[in-house]
Amino acid sequence: MIQLEGDKGFGVSLLPYGATWASCRVPMRDGSVREVLLGCASEDDYRRQTSYLGAAIGRFANRLKYGYFKLGGTDYMLERNDGEHCLHGGPSGFGRRDWTIEELGLNKARFSINSSDGEGGFPGQMAAEVCYSIDASDLSVAIEFLAAVDRACPVSLTNHAYFNLDGDGMDCRAHSLRLQSRLFLPIDRDGVPEGRIENVRGTCFDFSSATTLDAAPDSHPQLRLNKGYNHAFILDDACHNMRLPAAELVSVDRSLSMAMYTTMPALHVYGGNYLAGTPSRTGKAYADYAGVALEAEFPPDCPNHPEWPTPDCIILPGGIYRHSIRFEFRPR
Repeated sequence: MIQLEGDKGFGVSLLPYGATWASCRVPMRDGSVREVLLGCASEDDYRRQTSYLGAAIGRFANRLKYGYFKLGGTDYMLERNDGEHCLHGGPSGFGRRDWTIEELGLNKARFSINSSDGEGGFPGQMAAEVCYSIDASDLSVAIEFLAAVDRACPVSLTNHAYFNLDGDGMDCRAHSLRLQSRLFLPIDRDGVPEGRIENVRGTCFDFSSATTLDAAPDSHPQLRLNKGYNHAFILDDACHNMRLPAAELVSVDRSLSMAMYTTMPALHVYGGNYLAGTPSRTGKAYADYAGVALEAEFPPDCPNHPEWPTPDCIILPGGIYRHSIRFEFRPR
C-alpha cells in the first residue's frame, strides 16, 4: 500500500492494482480523523471484489450498449462483462490490471499502463497515466489522467471511489448532494442510457439545490429500474473549467462536505445500490447503499450517440487525452 501523507493526519492510500484510491483520511475540527472512502482490508480483497472500489477505469468508463460502437466505417465488438454489455472497459479493463509505478513522492504518485491493439476489442495501442496528488493546505486530492493512442479510439477514464462522509460503512442515502446540471440520461433495465436526454426540473433528479439521495425507489419509474440512483448527468458548461464545483456532497451529521471539480462533461451518480457482499476494510461485508460513487466521465454509450450535446470522446493519433478531477474536503 502506498501512502501519501499531509499535515494533521490528512492522507490517502493507493494500490498499483487498478491504480486504486484505497483510503482517504480527513482531519476533523474536533481533532479526530475520518475515513471517507469505502475500501478493503487486503489487496486480495481488492482483487476479488467486483464493485471497482476506488479503481482507475478505462479504456471506457461505464456501459457501452451490446459492447458495440462504430468508428470510421468499422464496427467494433468489445468483450462483454455486464450481461450483453461492456462495463468499465470489459473484463480486461484498467481497473482489473496492475499499473506500473512511474513516480512516487511524499504528496504525489503517478502510475502508467499500456494496452495493446485489440485488447478487449478496442482499436489501437494505448498508453495511459493517472497521477494522484494531495495538498494539505486545502485538504484536496487531485487526479489527473493522460492518454495517447496510435489509432482512433473512444476514451473515457475516471476514478470509481465510493464516498461516505460520515465514516466507513454507514448508509449514505441521507447525504445531501448538489449538482451543476440541468440534464440527465434516463436508462433501461440494464442501466444503459435509452438515448434521450431529459430536464431534471420537477423530478427527483433535480439536484440544483442540496437534496438527499434517499428518494424512495418507488417514487419514480427510473429509480425502480436499479434500486435507486444509477444515472449520468450532463454537467453545465460553467463548471468545465473547474472554477465551479460539478458536485457538492455533505455528510449526514453536517460536519463534513466535499466539493468535486472536473474538466469532464458528465457525472454518473451511483448510490451503491448493489454493494451488498463487497468486502470491507473491517473484514465484514458492506451493505447496499454504504457509499456513493461520483464518476466524472464522458456519458455512458456516447460513442453511439453523436447527437448528444457533449464533446467528442474519440481520441486521434497525435492527440492527447487530458482530464482532471479534484476533491476538496471541508470540515465544518
